[in-house]
Amino acid sequence: GTLLTVPQGMQLLGTLSHRLIECWFSLDDALTRSGQQFDDWFGPAFSALIAAEGSTMLLPGMGVELEVFRQQMYQSLLALRRHVTAADIVKVECEPLLEGQFTGGKLAGRADLLLTNRANQQAIVDMKWLGEKKYGDKLANNSHLQLALYGQLLQQKTGAWPKLAYFIISSGQLIAENAEFFPSACVRSKQPHCADEAAPHLWLRFLQTWRWRRQLLDS
Repeated sequence: GTLLTVPQGMQLLGTLSHRLIECWFSLDDALTRSGQQFDDWFGPAFSALIAAEGSTMLLPGMGVELEVFRQQMYQSLLALRRHVTAADIVKVECEPLLEGQFTGGKLAGRADLLLTNRANQQAIVDMKWLGEKKYGDKLANNSHLQLALYGQLLQQKTGAWPKLAYFIISSGQLIAENAEFFPSACVRSKQPHCADEAAPHLWLRFLQTWRWRRQLLDS
């Protein structure tokens, strides 16, 4: 089955990139390490990750692809560190479990990154390997349902909706609805047809659609 299939291409790169970012922010002092300390960490950590989880990239003929990936991840992590610093982040949680309730029962999921700034405001960042236009359009059209679900689950716990953003790993670009939380983000403003909407409106539309579909299934 699929458990015995080694991922290839973008699927492999996406998996490895998520793991490397998680490894960095899992360090207790990741937010205070200097640029030189980051450089000292990156090389050995990247090599260890490839050997453990991406060894197909060590096969003959994969040298160029491996080096391109190495450079992409180095630049991407540098960019993410800059975004985190600009937002005055004091805490980063990787893959936090978010649990809650909705009309149909229990709901749970793991967000890629949960960030908390010095003012105790929070943001959820969903990391994607590619897709600046695709995920930017989701924000612009208020159709970023996965992020909205995470946001609602966190709101049930804290009482406040978090800011929501995408981080495109291959380009190092952070995409957000506005620059309130991430001052260095690429802002995608809402389209006119949903200019007055935000993630809570998307959540309510999801509930309405779910109830409608549930009624059809019940009948």
